[in-house]
Amino acid sequence: MVRGAILVIAAFLGTTCVSYAGEPAAIVEDASGTASGLRQMELLEVGRVITLSGNETLILGYLRSCVRETITGGHITIGEDESTVIDGSRQTEEVDCDGGTVARSNSNAVAGAVFRKGRKGQKLPKPNWTVFGARPMIRVPNNSSFIKFERLDKEEPSIKVAAKSGWADCASAGITLTPSGLYVLTYGKKFSILKVSPLAEKDTALLSRLVLL
Repeated sequence: MVRGAILVIAAFLGTTCVSYAGEPAAIVEDASGTASGLRQMELLEVGRVITLSGNETLILGYLRSCVRETITGGHITIGEDESTVIDGSRQTEEVDCDGGTVARSNSNAVAGAVFRKGRKGQKLPKPNWTVFGARPMIRVPNNSSFIKFERLDKEEPSIKVAAKSGWADCASAGITLTPSGLYVLTYGKKFSILKVSPLAEKDTALLSRLVLL
């Protein structure tokens, strides 16, 4: 009865209705129409309820399960690994992504790796993230205006990508990282280590190139 009441209210309002506190579970890749009230790149928490009209389509990427959903119409409840959809259609596909890495901590050892770069016989740090797209989309915290890429395993010129609305998009900047490359990302006074998969390509699903710093 409770679920039925929620759905009646959602149908009446015709918009995003309920949200609950928790960790982000999914990201909005695309949303058609205006009734859903969602924005591209918006992170969604478990328990969020969304209502779409019959002609509206929503594309979601799940951060942990690497499931990509295309949903048309109906009432949607965000789960941990997939959505529950009532009175709508849902198509899914699995993509390559670094599932389970919603939040990563940065250590002093990572910062030290930058200053040891180039030393013969150095032990390279383990990556905090692995991307399967050569043009990462990176959420930049702390109001940083750009993110800097420096390769650790080989000599390459450093790269800076400007951040807009908290995101640094290598694709929009025309930047392609080298497959198999190991990079240190600098944003403000913090660092993180990024590995690019040997099979990474330029054009991939958002989940395959997503990094949430």
